[in-house]
Amino acid sequence: MTSWLAVNWFTLIQTAGVIGGLFYSAVALRLDTKVRRTEVILDLTEAHREIWERLIDRPELVRVLDPTADLQAAPPTTAERRFVLLVLLHLDAVRTAAKEGAYQISSGVTDDVRSFLSLPIPRAVTASATPFQSTDFQSFLAEMLASEGPMRGRSRHP
Repeated sequence: MTSWLAVNWFTLIQTAGVIGGLFYSAVALRLDTKVRRTEVILDLTEAHREIWERLIDRPELVRVLDPTADLQAAPPTTAERRFVLLVLLHLDAVRTAAKEGAYQISSGVTDDVRSFLSLPIPRAVTASATPFQSTDFQSFLAEMLASEGPMRGRSRHP
């Protein structure tokens, strides 16, 4: 054993260094992945808050959440349409983050999305905006609009 170590000591140290470097890289990559997922959650939460603060800053948008909104008497306003489109863009970003493994969508979020999209104004705006979305997002919206989730019709928001 001593003669083998005397001949191969440098190779042994190189091998240990390579294995140690790979181990360190794996640990660093795992930590970086966790940090990036946390950043995604924080970014999505900030975007979510900014969108929904508009309801506080602009009370005329509250009709978007009215389950009895009469679209025949008063079609969605430009501001209401813009608000719903912002929610849809945010929803697509959340869906994409989940698809890429950076975010996990809970059943509660899915219920909120179904509930929101079932409201008259969001349903109408979504129907008119769907043709301009990606095929994947169109399928997702169709699934959300067609499904009967447990929260359907409630006045929660995504």
